[in-house]
Amino acid sequence: MVSQIYSSDNNLVSSSTVFANPTYNAIGAVTSAQLALDPASQIPGISLIRSYDNRLRLTGETDTNDQLSPLYNYSGGWPRSRV
Repeated sequence: MVSQIYSSDNNLVSSSTVFANPTYNAIGAVTSAQLALDPASQIPGISLIRSYDNRLRLTGETDTNDQLSPLYNYSGGWPRSRV
């Protein structure tokens, strides 16, 4: 289990709040969370938001840093089922 995260200049970013304030959908999958909260300011190093379709399949994720600059963005979909 990860208990500490360091920045690129080797400063401790977080020693206990690696994954905080998660929200979940109806089946218990994470829909949003904050990672690497700064212990002093409580500002997250990374915030993530996941989207799901009406069948609760993952369709996208957006990760941002504390400046709200996009770090990662994924969007996709599932093929329609043939009936």
